Amino acid sequence: MLDSQQRAAAARINRLLRRPPDAPLPPPPGELVPASPALAVIQDPTAAAQARLRQRAAELASARRAFYPDVEVMAGYDSMFGDWQHQITAGIAIELPLQRRGRAGAVDRAQATVDAATAELTAVRDVLAENRDRARREVEEARDALALYARRAVPNARSRVDAALAGFTAGQTTFSVVIQAARMLREVELGHERARADLDRRVAALDRLEGRMPGGGR
Repeated sequence: MLDSQQRAAAARINRLLRRPPDAPLPPPPGELVPASPALAVIQDPTAAAQARLRQRAAELASARRAFYPDVEVMAGYDSMFGDWQHQITAGIAIELPLQRRGRAGAVDRAQATVDAATAELTAVRDVLAENRDRARREVEEARDALALYARRAVPNARSRVDAALAGFTAGQTTFSVVIQAARMLREVELGHERARADLDRRVAALDRLEGRMPGGGR
């Protein structure tokens, strides 16, 4: 069962690395390092809402231009006439927007869509600000947890193993105490690695919310 789970996890990692699913995994890095600044692509999470607002604003401007007179310039040439004054023709056509009620309704509808798009952009920015604030707090929490593991939990667990070994060597404790201390050390070390992975996940989530490529800067 563990072997099957390991193969499945390796296949998922290879998929993320764009490698064949049965390819051997490269050795893991000691720690995740930020990507090069050249790869830290900046992307505004509100770009879609801003694009919709620009589109609605353009539609409103087009509806307002319908109130302007439509001017058309015409020119022509006909060689069938003998005199050049008759061969060349020029003219100007002006269409006056007399039907203003329909145009005013179009402007009102366009203005309503602009207001809706503006409200959507404001809501997106508010939610994004809230999510960023929560993500920053979660990153700080994960960093504190990782620091506690490194500063206290792991050293304490190793000290208990050393004490158990010393007691077993002196004949003061049983070997089961050593096994229990060693098992506790492995659990603490596993928790330490999980805390490290949790910090990386939370930093990546914060990077996405701030428009950075995950790992492109912290």
